[in-house]
Amino acid sequence: INRIAKIERSREYQRQQLLQNKISWGSTFWDWKLHSVIGVLDLDLFAYPPSLSDVVQTAAQYIIPSESTGDDDTNKFHAICANGLQVSDGRRSYYDTFSTILLPNTWLHKNSDRVTARGALEGENATLGKMSQTQTLQWFLKKGKESDGHYGGMEAGEGIVPVRSCFNGFTLYRADVYFDPRCRYDLYNQKDALYMSRSELHTCEHIVFNECLGRVLAEKSVDGNFRIAVKPDLLTLWHLIN
Repeated sequence: INRIAKIERSREYQRQQLLQNKISWGSTFWDWKLHSVIGVLDLDLFAYPPSLSDVVQTAAQYIIPSESTGDDDTNKFHAICANGLQVSDGRRSYYDTFSTILLPNTWLHKNSDRVTARGALEGENATLGKMSQTQTLQWFLKKGKESDGHYGGMEAGEGIVPVRSCFNGFTLYRADVYFDPRCRYDLYNQKDALYMSRSELHTCEHIVFNECLGRVLAEKSVDGNFRIAVKPDLLTLWHLIN
């Protein structure tokens, strides 16, 4: 079993443990989960978002439906990813290209390790796909500052960049979406092979999971498509290279 296979099985095991433990939470679980958030994180990072209050505020502002303001589900996101950085010789760049797909379908992973060549995906922007990791970070920071709040046909709001998939070491999911029984980190769809790594011979488990959520939520007439975004000022640090 290779590295990605081990990771996806581990993530799904933890997710199933949480699902099984819902029984001990009582009958209010399924009412509660619409207004709750699950944080998925890697434990091998150098740094996480420094302020818990920022994480809570992010969940409240962008994910949890607010009855007091009249927001319904379509005004919120199902998931918000941190902005994963790596630093080399004092220079910052975007790290997690393997999990990141821009709207509508631009996978940021390096072309030399892609089974599907850059530009061959339906709707892929080859120009954006050619960005270096340093340029990708600047692109996210710029998009996050744009005041019109729109990108890829989705309403973004200042400070949020909608994408098709992301992770970046720390992602917040609305609990009812994260616990959807139709999706798993280790349940492949035929189309997931389009995002396969040559070296790993696997697709990133976050793409597998997020693409599944995209398919199943598209079937819902009320909730619409899966809505996920990167928050450029919610930072994690993956690597520090001197």
